[in-house]
Amino acid sequence: MSDITAITGPMIGVGGIVVAAGMAGGLVEVFLWLRHGVWTHHDLLWMVGVAPVTSWGGIDQVISWLWAQPLWSTIAFAGFALAILGIAVEKS
Repeated sequence: MSDITAITGPMIGVGGIVVAAGMAGGLVEVFLWLRHGVWTHHDLLWMVGVAPVTSWGGIDQVISWLWAQPLWSTIAFAGFALAILGIAVEKS
């Protein structure tokens, strides 16, 4: 086993687990919506508070957009990105 494989294997595995956790969070929100009839929209703004502000051009729009996304989709996307990064590093 090479040094890269020792790093990328866990990256892919953890990424898959994080994707599954994000999807499970989405299913919980769907279940709550079906049960109560109200969509519970939790996002980073709800969890962390005010979005960070920077003076670097249009990145503020990206940050505020990311802060407004549902928390479960942000978690799932982060896991997906980690898994893709692990696969890309392993293939190179």
